[in-house]
Amino acid sequence: MRLSDRYSFLLLIGSVIAVTDHPFAKREDATIVSTAELTCADPVALHPTNSRVKRQASVITSGVQSIARGITYATMAFLGSIPDPTTLSQNWNVAMADLNRGLSIFAESTCISTQEAFTVQGTIGDTIKPQMESLLSTLNEAKDSLVKGGQEKFVVRILEKILGYIQDMSGLIGGKMPPELVAVSRDAIQPIISSLQDRIEDWRILSQPQDGSSIIISSIRSITKEIASLDGEVKGFTEGPGPQLLAERDLVMQNNFGYAIRQIETAASVPSSSVKQVEAEASNVLQSVEKLVISLNSKRYLLLKTNQARVIEKLVTATNKAIKNMALAIEAKLPTDARKLHQELYSPVFAQLGEFLYTWSGKVYDDDAPVCVGPSSYPKGCR
Repeated sequence: MRLSDRYSFLLLIGSVIAVTDHPFAKREDATIVSTAELTCADPVALHPTNSRVKRQASVITSGVQSIARGITYATMAFLGSIPDPTTLSQNWNVAMADLNRGLSIFAESTCISTQEAFTVQGTIGDTIKPQMESLLSTLNEAKDSLVKGGQEKFVVRILEKILGYIQDMSGLIGGKMPPELVAVSRDAIQPIISSLQDRIEDWRILSQPQDGSSIIISSIRSITKEIASLDGEVKGFTEGPGPQLLAERDLVMQNNFGYAIRQIETAASVPSSSVKQVEAEASNVLQSVEKLVISLNSKRYLLLKTNQARVIEKLVTATNKAIKNMALAIEAKLPTDARKLHQELYSPVFAQLGEFLYTWSGKVYDDDAPVCVGPSSYPKGCR
């Protein structure tokens, strides 16, 4: 997007933010205000029976879908090994057209009602979120070919452009929401923005000549964030949608762990001067595991009551395996004299996770199987 375009969008967002100072927003008798004068703070503008409001909600939804289509075409540009330059260019041009069309729709539409605001939020989750996950997954799969073809900087430019569009979309849609629901729109989009920002940083590191420490540190941070994310879901676990969310996280975690570990395995060696930085970052993994175990223990009763014992065992086992694989991958990149200290660093986390799994395993069993109480007394059929 051109700088002038960005500037005009920022002006638009600024005008929406300033809407509470508009004289029409302060009128007690809003019913006498003409449709053209209504702002997103006016009750009349937001009334569910207002046909203009309903029409605008569908218009904004089509804008969201247009942004999603743009991301889809960007994904198609990277399918295969090293993308064919002609195909890549054609797909990206179509993507840009859809992205621009989406922002134009947001800029021209008016405000929407409380009821329709949640429809727009759902559309964001159903369209843009999966398309963004597909794009990032495709880039992971094509990473080796893209790096060999020297395409890292191009990937960064594309992802930064998409990030800019999504950030603009967030501001523009927020400006069409009832003031009290602006946070709803932001909460739907922010996880997408955060995920994209993380991946841009990964590709930016790949695009710069360096030793292996930067890539390894970035990968350790990714693993730490994944454990922290699981910790957040456990803390917020309820009897409602919690079980489904935890069950879905298993595959997501394994994919993200796998990507981070492959990054470490393909990184260059770590020079002696960078060992302390790598180990300092690795210590954050230990802290995130400690917090996760505390959260799991605090939610133990509810997790067992809702039959989450097996799911938790799978998630913690996957975490334990990922940290072990990460430790081995990092060890192979360290100078020989730093490897013993590295092994000692991880001993506490393996002991902590091992102890948790040992005590938790007594809760994981079939309805007709006896409870496991210890390795020396496992009865037949006990898990």
